[in-house]
Amino acid sequence: MERQDFMGEETETFRGSPHAILARNLVSTTTSIRRGETWVHVWAGTSYAGGGEVTVAVPLGQPAVFYRSSSGFADLFAELTSF
Repeated sequence: MERQDFMGEETETFRGSPHAILARNLVSTTTSIRRGETWVHVWAGTSYAGGGEVTVAVPLGQPAVFYRSSSGFADLFAELTSF
């Protein structure tokens, strides 16, 4: 887990798996995504090339979750929006 401070707001980024990244905050968050992979934002379905930072809105109930597009669990992650 990393703690990062963006614009005076503390953000925690959890990297507990090679398959997913979870960053939490209450309004929006900026998080780094690993290089060499394409990452998909669970809620928006937007793909991001790795190796940079992305900022996404995090409305209540939709934490910033990204999954590797090549993950063996990609179908499972994509289904999260149906819950």
